[in-house]
Amino acid sequence: MDEASVALDVTIRDSAPADVRSWWWTFPDAYVASDPAEQPFRVETEERSESRVELSTWWRTSWGRTAHAHETHRLASDTTWTAWTELWGVAIHDEYVVEPVAAGTRLRIDSTLIPVTSWARLTSRWLLPRLRVLWRDSRLMAAQRCELETPSSAAPAPGAVPRVS
Repeated sequence: MDEASVALDVTIRDSAPADVRSWWWTFPDAYVASDPAEQPFRVETEERSESRVELSTWWRTSWGRTAHAHETHRLASDTTWTAWTELWGVAIHDEYVVEPVAAGTRLRIDSTLIPVTSWARLTSRWLLPRLRVLWRDSRLMAAQRCELETPSSAAPAPGAVPRVS
C-alpha cells in the first residue's frame, strides 16, 4: 500500500466561513483536552506568524503509548489552508477548504497519508488503515467541537452532529 486518503465533508451549521476558518486556525499557546477520546490530546504552539503556525502535538495510541508529532499549518487564502504532519513514519498532508452554504459553512478536508520511513512502508498494510481511521475520527471530533464553539453558531439540537458525506 503506497498511500491512503481521507476525505471529510461536513456542514458547520449557522456559521460563517470566516468564523469556521478562525476556529480551525487559531491555536492556543498550550491546550490539553478534557475529553480522553480527543486526538490530539495535547497541543503546544511553537511558532506563529500571520500565515504559518508550527505545533507540537501528542496522540494516544491504541496500544497504550503516546506519540509526538510536529505540525506545520499554512494559510493559503481566506478560505483555504494546509497542514503537514509526520506521525509514526507517515507524512500527512491536509488541505482545508471552507465555503458558504445555505445551512452555514461547508468544511472540506482532504488528507493524504504517505509512508516515508522503512518501518512505515513495511507495515503500511496494517498501519495506514488504522491511521486513516484515527485521522478521520480526530477531524470529525474537531468539526463537532467547531460547531459547538463557533461564535456565530446557533445552539445545535441535542445529540446533533455535523453532516458528513
